[in-house]
Amino acid sequence: MSQSRNGRRADTKPRRLSVIADPLKREAVALAEKMRAWLKERNAYAEDPAQADVQVVIGGDGMVVRAARVLCDLPVL
Repeated sequence: MSQSRNGRRADTKPRRLSVIADPLKREAVALAEKMRAWLKERNAYAEDPAQADVQVVIGGDGMVVRAARVLCDLPVL
């Protein structure tokens, strides 16, 4: 079993992330767009949060709490 530079097994499936942002915070929306583009380039973006390994939430505490309630089976970062 070989390992890549990041220590992950070379034969493991890459993690997929979903990204949401507080629509009322312009900076959060802009950052989320950049993150989505970066993840898509690496085939690591999940459009559907149900297909993601982790949900990244950009905004404030309330946005994180809402995401955690809706996506209770998915880790929220």
